[in-house]
Amino acid sequence: MWLEVIHVGLLEIWPGLYIVSALPFLYYKKRKLLIFADTHLGFEEDMASKGVYLPKVQLKNVLEMLDDALSSLSVERVVIVGDVKHNFSKLTYQEGKELRELFGYLKSRGIGEIHLVRGNHDNYVGIVASKMDVLMHDEAYVVDDIVFIHGHKSLPDNMEAKLIIMGHEHPSIGLRDEIGFIAKFSCFLKTPLVDGLTAIVLPASGIYQTGTRVSLARTEYLSPIMREKAVLEKAKPYIIDKEIGVMEFPELKLLLDVLS
Repeated sequence: MWLEVIHVGLLEIWPGLYIVSALPFLYYKKRKLLIFADTHLGFEEDMASKGVYLPKVQLKNVLEMLDDALSSLSVERVVIVGDVKHNFSKLTYQEGKELRELFGYLKSRGIGEIHLVRGNHDNYVGIVASKMDVLMHDEAYVVDDIVFIHGHKSLPDNMEAKLIIMGHEHPSIGLRDEIGFIAKFSCFLKTPLVDGLTAIVLPASGIYQTGTRVSLARTEYLSPIMREKAVLEKAKPYIIDKEIGVMEFPELKLLLDVLS
């Protein structure tokens, strides 16, 4: 099995588009654009309402990762590819507070434009976004030949693009060795689609959103894009891990012996 491990810096996953070190971020160099998805701010408050108490580290972890990325890259714009918050039915106190902190932090670092593609969790985000000049996109945001879409809906018709960047799935990969030990890693998943496009599915940037394990079974995926259009046999995972770095794996059809 051929693997490439990148411990620091950038790994090109598409021409001009890079995985940032071992972070769940992409960087589009031509437009000085940083891309991430699925922060799910407010998750701890939502879980506490159900009797599960977690340390409030979701926002702290996201800001630390952003600090790492922004300290080493020239970034002028940020695109959040959906699910910046967690609660479906309302804007909770923690969500409102942490959204203001996140957007305020990005502006304090000189980010001129913040774009948010609406995800299925992003109801009522506009209450905060409109006051902080965050640009919201209900369906998709297009830059050059790249379309940013959250992924909980099917692709729009007549869309002119070569690359889809999406979230929603929180992809991860579970690997087992010869004695049955299983390790789980967040990953990017670069996937050809049946209509000739390519999708790159982003890992979640929320520390508690460990994700759906990638597999060759269509029914395992949440997104209609992945269920209906993905050529899963040719999908390629890129693991990210603080200790390992970035690890490029072969196509899924070659990983059957190690996928858990």
